[in-house]
Amino acid sequence: MYIAFYLSLLLILVPIQVTVLNHVSPWGVRPDLCLVATCLMGFLGGKNKGMGLGVGLGFIQDLFSGGAGIVNLLTKGMIGFLSGLVSRTLSSTTPQAIFLPTLFLSSLCGVIALFSSRPHTDWLVLTHEFRTILLPQSLFDALLTVGVYWLLGKWRLVTSSVESSGFR
Repeated sequence: MYIAFYLSLLLILVPIQVTVLNHVSPWGVRPDLCLVATCLMGFLGGKNKGMGLGVGLGFIQDLFSGGAGIVNLLTKGMIGFLSGLVSRTLSSTTPQAIFLPTLFLSSLCGVIALFSSRPHTDWLVLTHEFRTILLPQSLFDALLTVGVYWLLGKWRLVTSSVESSGFR
């Protein structure tokens, strides 16, 4: 069952992000659905499942984009692992508790992608791009992650407990 779920995420998220979100982007900000799914899997399933899904989604993103090598594979895998570690340190995984870690992890992923795509750019340009592009996208990613986590809780697919939460 989980293998079918993982494969469907791998085959559906990247095409949706590339096709649909190019036309639906509020205020010119597009969320990174692969990062949101990786963070959620890390928070819900732990560091191994988060890292596995992150590596898979990152590989598919790198495969279908003209990007710089294996940046998405490494960053999404790292994000899944770190979100799984964060979920183990939280006493209760709630939508409010995952907002700041997701904001930080999304910002970290964006900064790594920015430096890898243009390593010899002026610092003034980088700070402007961080303020105008990366920070709004990180906020949008964090809000989307909190919203999806909240919906999963309302549908009773996720339980908050003293241990890290998991799928029912």
